[in-house]
Formats: sequence, structure tokens, C-alpha cells
Amino acid sequence: MTRPLLASLSRKMRVLSYWFVRLRKMAPARIRRTLRTRPWNRFPSDRLRKGHRLSYGWRLRLSRAGVLGLSAAISIGLALWVGTGSTPAPPSPTGPAAVEVAADPPPAAPSPPPAIAENNRRPDPDLARKIDALLDSKRYRRASWGVDVRYVDGGAVLYSRDPLKYFIPASNVKVFTTTAVLDRLGPNFRFETRLGYEGQLQENGVLTGDLVLIGGGDPGLANNLGSGPIFQHLDNLAQEVERAGIRLIQGDVVGDDSFFSYAPHGRGWNKKDLEYHYAPRVSALSFYDNLLNLVARPGRRTGQPIRIASYPSNSLFQLVNMGTTVADGPQATGYLYRSLGNHKAVIGGQIPVNSPGWTRRITMEDPALYTATLLRDRLRKRGIRVGGSVRSRHVAPSDGVEMQEIYVHVSPPLIEVIFRVNRESHNLYAEILLRTLGAVVKGRGSDSGGLEVVYELLREAGVPLRLTDLQDGSGLSEQNLITPRAQSMLLKHVAGKSFFPFFLGSLPVAGRNGTLRGRMGGTPAANRVFAKTGTLSNAITLGGYVQSRSSELLAFSILVNDHRFGHHNARRGIDRICSLLAKR
Repeated sequence: MTRPLLASLSRKMRVLSYWFVRLRKMAPARIRRTLRTRPWNRFPSDRLRKGHRLSYGWRLRLSRAGVLGLSAAISIGLALWVGTGSTPAPPSPTGPAAVEVAADPPPAAPSPPPAIAENNRRPDPDLARKIDALLDSKRYRRASWGVDVRYVDGGAVLYSRDPLKYFIPASNVKVFTTTAVLDRLGPNFRFETRLGYEGQLQENGVLTGDLVLIGGGDPGLANNLGSGPIFQHLDNLAQEVERAGIRLIQGDVVGDDSFFSYAPHGRGWNKKDLEYHYAPRVSALSFYDNLLNLVARPGRRTGQPIRIASYPSNSLFQLVNMGTTVADGPQATGYLYRSLGNHKAVIGGQIPVNSPGWTRRITMEDPALYTATLLRDRLRKRGIRVGGSVRSRHVAPSDGVEMQEIYVHVSPPLIEVIFRVNRESHNLYAEILLRTLGAVVKGRGSDSGGLEVVYELLREAGVPLRLTDLQDGSGLSEQNLITPRAQSMLLKHVAGKSFFPFFLGSLPVAGRNGTLRGRMGGTPAANRVFAKTGTLSNAITLGGYVQSRSSELLAFSILVNDHRFGHHNARRGIDRICSLLAKR
């Protein structure tokens, strides 16, 4: 063995000794952090939990003795290699490397055509080095990062980091929902709301029966998908009742939402969210996003009760006023109390006479009853009397009663709802889309029916079903789990669909509109990133497309969970990755 070879061996041994000593000291801390942060209880089945423990079990078995033994083995192997002065041959397809990959194979991706191979579209080492340096930095390493980036043309992977690890996707679930809806129903699908009566209509205009409004999932009955008065569509329905010759309804006004299975909330929703406006009840018969605005204003003089009002005004919800107007002060101190399960709220506190007051949005307990009540109020304004009450019906009647149809209200095209879901991250509309998908395609207007269709699209995209475990259509459930690989494969697949221009146009654009309006402006990613955002307490996500400077369209999924550096910093890290992709 020559002297230069011995010197080289000595230097390599010193470097190996240094790093293995560091690894020996760092391993226990990393093991503790892995045990503390890993979401063991989030896996959908025992099979996945067992598989996960096998995949990560080496971390649990890592000990100081193991590290020393490993370092000795590698050192001896390196010495033998240097001693022979030979260069290691690349592993053969049947060698140990192939066996290791086969033990936990990644999901099969579409094979790139010959043109892709000729263009040499492979992982970019320089890009990988930059992204890894960013995510391994002191600020961002205290989180779980999952990234998968692939070329849309051919599907070759450009960069990945933990692509098969499970993450909570937050509102990135809406990507799965909206692509499945566009694929199966099409961008021109329209919702139908039917109005009719059950009973007999007398010649004198007396209806001896019920007036029934049957919802078909339309989220825009309050004209919230277009322009015009909020009650425009309900007034049209009341006008059609008048045209039908009905002057007195002896029965009830019925709101029927049996098009969906009765389950007001998505699977896995947190009970603490149910009173807030972003988690309203889901119904096939909805109005004004199933919300009610409560407004509190000071009285005209000190000592008077405060003034309260609700919008949309209705005769269903009862307000109890216990607030008072006080002298000029710095801030209003009010409270709103309601118990879930009824249509009543108590408003109290003190509002200074010079204060503008406050506004709160609350969820309605029974959207079908809420909509039917508003319809009765509009009928009364036209002079049509209602002798009975207002009620909701969540299950279609089985007694064979035939409804005489008066009018069918048709919604704007589906793509307008898709735009609201993706650009504004609208939870209610996403849940309505998922259940409509199940009702139309599978005959079951439920989460499970809609998700069955979503999984069919995933299979078509070549995504193994073990890479996703979805619970709802909006991402509000923290029980949702996806992998970056599953999302990037889906995004690549839908790019070849006829509806892709509609889907791409519905995504927020960096620095321009939607939930990305205030992000990535003035960076290389501005106007080049088209992606869906996602936010929960422990999850920040972004998934979509980026157009590089070389005009290549890339599909990407970036998922961040268990971060300890705040939502703002997590978004900054994601945005920096997008800028690196856009600069290619």
C-alpha cells in the first residue's frame, strides 16, 4: 500500500470517527423526538400502524453499541476498498440495493415516454441540495416536512422528501374533492331545487296539504354565487306558488333535504369547531351558507338596552336581549351565549354609546328548517297564508305520497362552486360537493359515497389506496391523512384531463388572487404558482402546480405538520421552496 494511499485512508478514518462520535451522542435525542412527535394514533388501521412501526423500528433499536458496531463495520469495509484501490461497481438490478427498495416499494408512477428520457428529466441534485439545506436549517428542522415534485409531462420525480409519510393535509383535501367532482360530473353540472305540494289544490286556491321544497344540494339559493338581492331566488319560488293559484296552505311548509344522508357534520370534525362559521351544518337544502349574522349596536342614550338584529331576518331564531348601553368607553364588552340544539341565543354585556358595536356569525342548527322558514316569510309578504307550521324532513317519505311539481330552480354551473371552494377554501361547499358526488354517482348522498368515487379516481391515477385515508371533503377533519406522493400523482394525472383548464383556473395564483393573494409577491414564484392552501392548528400545506422559467409545468405537494415555529414561518418556508422551483 503506497504512502499517498495510507494518508488518504488516515484522513477518511478521522472524518468517519468524528461523525460517528457525533451520531452516537445525537441518536438518543433524535429517538426521543421521534417518539414524541410521531402521530401514532392517526393511522386508519392496525395494518398501517404495524407497517409504520416496521418502517421506523430501526430508530427504536438504535443504541450506542449499535452505532459503534455500525461505524466499525463501515470503517473495515472502507479500508478494504481503499486497500484494493478499486472503484465500486454500480449495483446490479438483482443486488442488495434492489432488494432494499423492494422491501418498501414506492407507488408505481406512469412510465415516462421516450421523449422524457431523451430530455434527461431526472432528480436535480442542485435543487435537492438547496431545498434540503433550507429544511434542515435551524428554523425549519423542528417540523415534519413532506415534499414531492414531479414533471407533469411524463411524471418523472424531480425532488422528494418523505414522499410516503403520512401528513394531515388540511384544506388540500379539497384538491381531491374538486378533481373527482369535475371528472365525474363535469364543469357544467347544475343543481336542481324542486318546489311542489303534497295534497289537493282546490279551485278556490286552498291547498289541503303541504308545500314542499326539496333541496338538491344547491349552495347558492341565497344568490351568493351571483349578484342581486339575497332573497331573489326565494321570492321567485314564492311567485311561482302564487302563479299556481295557491292562496292558503292549510298544511305545513316542509324543507326536505333527504337528497343527502342526514349527517350535519363531517366525519372527524372537532366539536369545538361546530359553533364557528367555518364549520356550518351540511344539508342538501341550504341558505346563506347556513349562517346567521347577529348585530349588536348601542342604544341612543346611556342606560337603554342595546339594539340587536339578525340577518337574514327570519321568524325562526329567537334573541334574548340582556345588554345595556353605557357611557363613552374604550371598547364594547359583550357576550353571546347559545346552546347547540336549539334556535335561541342570549346577547348581553355593555356597549358604549359611541361604539360601533359588534357582529357575530353563528351556525344554524337545522338548515332545511331555516330555509323553509325563510320561504314561509316570503310567502306571507305576498299575502299567501300558511295555516300549519314549518318543519324539516331529513328522510324521504315511504308512504308513496306523490308530489305535484310547481317549479324547478336550476343553479349556475358547477364550475362557479369549484372556484369558491378552491380560491376561498369554502368548507361547506366542499362538503356539499362530496355528498352530491355520492348521491349522483353512487346513489348515496353521504361522505362514504362521495369518497368511494374519489378513491376510484385515485386508482385511475395509479395511486395505491394505502397512501390516503380521507374522512371528509373539506379537510376540516384532523383524521384525514395523505402522503405527498399521492397528491402529486393525482395532480399529474388530472393535468391530462379535459377539465384541467377549469381546475387550473380555479386554483389561487401566487401574489394575485384567492388565499395566495398576499403570498410570494415580488418573488420568482409570483404569477407562476397555482395551488391550494391548507391550514389547521398543526398543519400548513400547499399543493398544485408551478411553471418554471424553462416553461416546464411541475406538480407539487408540500405538507408541514407538527411545526413549532408558527404558521407564518411555515408559509415562508413553503414559499421559498416554490421560488426555487419557479427559478428552474
